[in-house]
Amino acid sequence: MEDLVDYSFFVICNNNDPKHFHIEATCMRDYRLRFSAMKSTYKRYLKGRVDYKSYFKIFAGDYSYHLLDRGLCHPKDVPEIVQEMTKKRLEKFRDTEPRVATGVVTFDKSICIDNIVVSEQSREVGATGLGNEF
Repeated sequence: MEDLVDYSFFVICNNNDPKHFHIEATCMRDYRLRFSAMKSTYKRYLKGRVDYKSYFKIFAGDYSYHLLDRGLCHPKDVPEIVQEMTKKRLEKFRDTEPRVATGVVTFDKSICIDNIVVSEQSREVGATGLGNEF
C-alpha cells in the first residue's frame, strides 16, 4: 500500500479571462516554491533554453495564483483530482465573458486600474499577484 503524501493544489489564472487557467499539484512543502520554479522555467523559455509548456501563455499576460486545496492523498490519485478541479472550475466560469484589460502602468511607477491609482509605496497591486512588476 502506498503512503499518503501531502499535496497542494493551486491555480494560475488569467485575470481577464477566468476560463484560461492552469491547475498544478505539488508535494513541495510550500506551493509558492513550485510557482516560482514554473515562473523561472518561463523566463528560461523566453531566452530559448527550454521547450514550450501550455501554462506559459498565462504567464505572458495579466495573471494571479492562489491555493485551491491542500491535503493527504495517494500520488496515483492526483491526476484525477486535478482533472475534477479543472472540470469544476470550467463549469463555474462557463458563462463568463472575458473582460477588456484596463490596467495601465504609468511612468511614475503607479498603477491605474479603472481610474484607481495604487502607488508604488503601498505595493498593494503587486501583493495580489496581478503580474505587474514595479
